[in-house]
Amino acid sequence: MIAAPTTRIRPARADDEAAIETVAMANDESILWPGLPRSPYLAHMLAAGDMWVAEVGGTVVGFAGAIQVERTARGSDTHHLTDLFVHPGAQSKGVGRALLAALQEGRDSPWATFSSNDPRAIALYVRAGMRPTWPAFYLDGPSGLVPAISGAATGAVVRRIEGAEAAELELTITGERRAPAYRYWLGLPGSSAFAVELDGAVAAVGVVRGRRAGDGRWLERLVVHPDADGSVALASTIADPLVGGAPGARLGLVAPGPQPLLPTLLERGFRIFDRDTFCATEPDLVDPTRIVPDASFG
Repeated sequence: MIAAPTTRIRPARADDEAAIETVAMANDESILWPGLPRSPYLAHMLAAGDMWVAEVGGTVVGFAGAIQVERTARGSDTHHLTDLFVHPGAQSKGVGRALLAALQEGRDSPWATFSSNDPRAIALYVRAGMRPTWPAFYLDGPSGLVPAISGAATGAVVRRIEGAEAAELELTITGERRAPAYRYWLGLPGSSAFAVELDGAVAAVGVVRGRRAGDGRWLERLVVHPDADGSVALASTIADPLVGGAPGARLGLVAPGPQPLLPTLLERGFRIFDRDTFCATEPDLVDPTRIVPDASFG
């Protein structure tokens, strides 16, 4: 009898990039960026994150990644599972479970992720202690309709800022140190960091970028100050030309299900084209009414 090949779990290396891209594409998950020689996401994760691959017979059949987020307000760091993909030919064989176990080994801090709707993925995360808490909807809409959104503050000011200031504002608002993430976001084509001011005070900070495919803009991240109205801050953000772009352009973002502005966006012409589920070991890890998340990094 010939023994079945064993699965080897090991840290990812720079020379694994092509194999990781192959696994991602086999799952209809694009991590490449048109016109760039290498995936900016993989470059960032290999430098600042924690990535592991699964090998069977010397061939990479899966990969998983996580980032550590320093949370000064909570007194403990958290980990966000950025991705976990297994080639279709190797699925349902324990590869994903082994990858997640390698990432979580020795790390008792809170964990979170955005899960796809694959029941096997959600079941894996639940078994690992990450419980489903709310849906996250991927939205797309015409920016020409955005200025008519009710709730936008007429005196709101959206100003472009540097990455260092954005990271400092994020620390003030959320208590999280995310300087590496801001360097990554601002290295993407067409990206800008910005601050939103309401009544002369900073109400939110975020990043907008160009889309990976097609025209338009993508609101990569927005976090709202606890003293500001989350709906007003979001409405004012996407009503501004710096974020929405020229009239007629497309604007995309991830809206948590509990976001109060979600019904208004759908009434104004935005559509849902995909969804994930936020899973976390602690249900209050993120306030979904005060964030437009980057699903990869939370």
